[in-house]
Amino acid sequence: MKRLFALLVFYAFCAKAQNSSDLKDWQYVISSNNATVTKYKGTGGDVFIPTNIKGVPVTTVGNNCDPVFIFNNTHSTPFRRIIIPKGVTSIGDKAFSFSNCKVIDIPDGVIRIGERAFYSCSFLTSVTLPDSLLSIGNSAFAGCTSLTSIVMPHSLSSIGDYSFQGCRNITSINLPDGVTVVGRGAFQDCTGITNSTIGGRVTKLGDCAFYYCSSLINVNILNSAMIIGYKAFDRCPELSSESLKRIREIQGKK
Repeated sequence: MKRLFALLVFYAFCAKAQNSSDLKDWQYVISSNNATVTKYKGTGGDVFIPTNIKGVPVTTVGNNCDPVFIFNNTHSTPFRRIIIPKGVTSIGDKAFSFSNCKVIDIPDGVIRIGERAFYSCSFLTSVTLPDSLLSIGNSAFAGCTSLTSIVMPHSLSSIGDYSFQGCRNITSINLPDGVTVVGRGAFQDCTGITNSTIGGRVTKLGDCAFYYCSSLINVNILNSAMIIGYKAFDRCPELSSESLKRIREIQGKK
């Protein structure tokens, strides 16, 4: 009985957190039938972004202007985990920039991650990209130096410029067949990457895409008609002879 009571209390707490019945922790904008959360003012810890505000569903995190989550002296504890609810379709520019969150849960239904959305989240260790995601904006995850892995969903079509620049603890990058464009410097300075597979629908690999990936050994390029940008693999001293041969063959066809 005590165990059952404890579980009921726990679920009631989670429901309250998810519904965010106490809105004093949030700044927000309600427009038409959608709500956007623009600033978090709570105390940190585990943060549940509300599913709705005053009966209006939350569809966007961030207003493409200022970061929503900033750790400063007003927070009693760091952000451990930030849970984005189902119903959100867009993560705005700079939404999580410079926050010290460790884990981000992004639900299915999100189709866009904006520019610099997670820029310099140096404590971020884990993020799950949903199967609905279509685009990752410029510098979206740049400077996430604690991020160890990233799984690209098959729905993804474009990866912006410098989107993962300086993510030095990622060891492998596999670009699925849905991706068609990889931006300039997308994985530049990712010094931990050792292997990468570039899907068969990628038509252009941007300039400096893998520049200074100093541990990169193997690159599997599935589209022989792909355009390889200027210095895309420069300063990758560990590239295998087989990978170098494949890259030069493709470049020689242009």
